[in-house]
Amino acid sequence: MDFFTAAHGVLLLTAVVFTAFGAYVGRRSQTEEIVEATLDSLIQDGYIKTEGYGANMEIIRWKEWCNEND
Repeated sequence: MDFFTAAHGVLLLTAVVFTAFGAYVGRRSQTEEIVEATLDSLIQDGYIKTEGYGANMEIIRWKEWCNEND
């Protein structure tokens, strides 16, 4: 009565490896999306100041922004 064979072990190991890989890739992608959404929200609400548009957009330091607007 051998319920757990070598083939079962290989399948279990494969499932564990690919589940871990999927979780790693998913977490990395999700983290990037969360950071991007957070920064976009902070910019829209006026907490972060920027210069430029699109790919040329830069976040400027608040001291530099204050010096320019004094």
